[in-house]
Amino acid sequence: VIAKATPVISAGPTASAITYGQTLNDSALSGGTASVAGSFAFTTPTTAPNAGTNSVSVTFTPSDTANYTTATTNVSVVVNQAAASLSLSGLSQTYDGTAKSVTVATTPSALGTSVTYEGSTNPPTNAGSYTVVASVTEANYTGSVTNTLVIAKATPVISAGPTASAISYGQTLAASTLTGGT
Repeated sequence: VIAKATPVISAGPTASAITYGQTLNDSALSGGTASVAGSFAFTTPTTAPNAGTNSVSVTFTPSDTANYTTATTNVSVVVNQAAASLSLSGLSQTYDGTAKSVTVATTPSALGTSVTYEGSTNPPTNAGSYTVVASVTEANYTGSVTNTLVIAKATPVISAGPTASAISYGQTLAASTLTGGT
């Protein structure tokens, strides 16, 4: 009985970068050398790896399958973060003494985000304009949006007017004293 020989892989192929959500089928293998003629292919081509640099298995299939077995090695595949889009709502609010935060929507939906207001994670309370930056915090996605939150001054409600003291003809209103009122 003569067993099949195992080819020796002297240099694995290089894999082209893909984006999160794509499978290894979307990455192209190039180069690579073995002791016999043949070709390299991903062992599990339907795998969709996470963003980052991933070590994945590649199978070398010799042209002469009658005399040689397959061989495997690992190669690095760079998986770039997928782009996410973000939108902000609640950018126009009115002062009422409570902190005013904005709402963030992401596409794809429900991604984790962080929000800063003028560089702070605490939402502002006082009337004014505040730069808002929202960024995706998911490892597999990237994206951010910047806009302005405007907190308008509140209009006070007068429930009872003040009482003015009497003045004489010829005096200005400045001579009258206002008391009470809410």
